[in-house]
Amino acid sequence: MGDYSELYFTDDEIAPQPDVPRAPSPYLFSNYHVPLFWLALFEPGNIVDAFYKDAEGAWPYLITTREESINRFSNREPFFHINFPSCKSQWVEDFKTMLVQSTYKYVHANTQSVGAMFCTGPEWRAEIVAMLNLFDAPSIKKPSNILLRQFFKPKLPAGWKVFNRRFGAAYLGANARESWPYRGNGATDEPTPWTS
Repeated sequence: MGDYSELYFTDDEIAPQPDVPRAPSPYLFSNYHVPLFWLALFEPGNIVDAFYKDAEGAWPYLITTREESINRFSNREPFFHINFPSCKSQWVEDFKTMLVQSTYKYVHANTQSVGAMFCTGPEWRAEIVAMLNLFDAPSIKKPSNILLRQFFKPKLPAGWKVFNRRFGAAYLGANARESWPYRGNGATDEPTPWTS
């Protein structure tokens, strides 16, 4: 399957131990990628240290309450439509429906496998923090003049630079019109609103 990130729900506020089975819940994964909607569920204060078998040192792990994730995601909806014009409203609604319908208390995101492709645990933590802060960064406005627009090179905030370097290609061309870069894929028999 390769290096992947995973998003799931539990009633536990702590990162699960490696190789301990989790209770069934909606479970999403994404190969070589961390979807935009997943990032939108968290803020830097939701990062905790996790330790993985065969991984050196601490790695960032994301946990928040489902209620906080719903509020945060709803507040960030305009960000998706302003900065990702190919993002369909139906994808946003389906993802929000999954959050609302879940009966579990906490949302978890494990990105260690993807982060390990690029850097160490502390470096990945810094990159995750930068990407989580991009939701508060001002939108980049292109000049209205067509000639100026051709030569426009915006000064990007740190979060955008990291996001574009790591995952920006997933939102270009034909990929931008697919739903997986935004919300990931279902990986269990527990259906998501877009697969049920």
